[in-house]
This record gives sequence, structure tokens and C-alpha cells, in this order.
Amino acid sequence: MKQRNNDWGKMSKLAYRLKSIYLAYMAKPKLPIPPYKHIVQLGDPILRYKAEPVPLSEIGTPEFCQIISLMAKALEIFNIAGLSAPQIGVGKRIMAFQYPRSKDSTYDEKSYKAMEMEEVPLQFWINPELKILDWDKVSHPEGCASLKGLCADVPRYKKVALKGYDERGQEKTLEASGWTARIIQHEMDHLDGDFFVDKMVPKTLKNSGWQLINLKQGRIKLDFGPFNMDT
Repeated sequence: MKQRNNDWGKMSKLAYRLKSIYLAYMAKPKLPIPPYKHIVQLGDPILRYKAEPVPLSEIGTPEFCQIISLMAKALEIFNIAGLSAPQIGVGKRIMAFQYPRSKDSTYDEKSYKAMEMEEVPLQFWINPELKILDWDKVSHPEGCASLKGLCADVPRYKKVALKGYDERGQEKTLEASGWTARIIQHEMDHLDGDFFVDKMVPKTLKNSGWQLINLKQGRIKLDFGPFNMDT
């Protein structure tokens, strides 16, 4: 009887070890595969890598179109001015930006004029190249969907030129100043693995919702997705 109890004890320990191994290595939930339906946050290594150029032969493929669709949806759902492919986990030189004034109640008319804001239709840029046209800089507050909740003053060049391809593979160029130039420089930074906090005026860094956090006594939730492509 004693020998039988020892055998059962050994079998129980073995079963426990096998179960532990299974739970540790086999039963882990599978990680999602990019492109994501959420915006990745600072700390994800993809945001610090220099994105790779998109081969022009890939433009129009189902994989490419999926990236474009997800970026467009993220811009809409999160109501943001710009987004780069690395922010949805794809290390490609693709960026998009827009500024629909009608959807933004953040800035009053005085701020709108001071920061030289303008309506900008949604546009995609593939393999964009930036040229500085005015080397003078001006500082204004910036935030980032990949560093949610924080903002800081960032010096940016006043005027830039952009050239690259659209989502159909057609070459295009753009000259931009003021707020639009700022958005472009912000997204170009993402494609090079940089963040606005690398260039900010350090002591201006703050939580953009600090007043609301106090008002709500800390009861604030930040939403990182995922978003629904069907809505």
C-alpha cells in the first residue's frame, strides 16, 4: 500500500509539472499580428525603428490596402490629425494626416489663427521626403496618439515641402506652413523612430487632461482600442 501511495504521489507531481509547462508555454494567448486595430504606445520597439520604404510594386496589393484602411479608420475613430504606419505596428514609410476643423473643438478662433491652422483633407503619403523651406522655428503644444494623455511645446520649422506617392502610386508634392507643416514634421519623426518628447521644451510636458482628472476625482479612462472596421 505504501508503494502504491508513493507511485500515485509521483504521478500527481508529474501531472502537475506537465500542466505547469502547458500553461506556461502552450496555453498563452496568441499575440495579434500587425497591422493592429489599436494604436501602439511608446515602449513598443516598432516606434523606435526607422521605417522601411514601401516597394512601389506593393502599392495596391491587398496587404497594402488593409494598412491604408486601418489607418483611415483610426484617424476617424480617435479623431486625430495624423498617423504613421508604425503606430499600428507596421514598419513601413506610410503616413496620413488631416485636419477637419469642424470636428475639432479643442482650439478657439484666437488659437486657430495664432497657430496658423487650416482645413486639411485626408491624404496618404508613401515614402515621403521632407525638405525644409523656412529654417525659423516656432513652438506650439503637441500631443501624440502613441503617448496618450501627454503633451508639450515642440519647436518646429515654419515651412516645409513634401514629396512622395499617394495610395494609388501617383507622385505628388506639397508645400505647407504653420499647423500643417507641424503635423507633417510630427509624422515624419515617427517614420524615423523619433517622438515629440525627443524635441520638446522639457518643462512644458504635462498631462493634457489634468483639469478634468481633478474635476472627475481621477475617474478617467483612456481608450486604446481596438476599433471596429464595420462602424
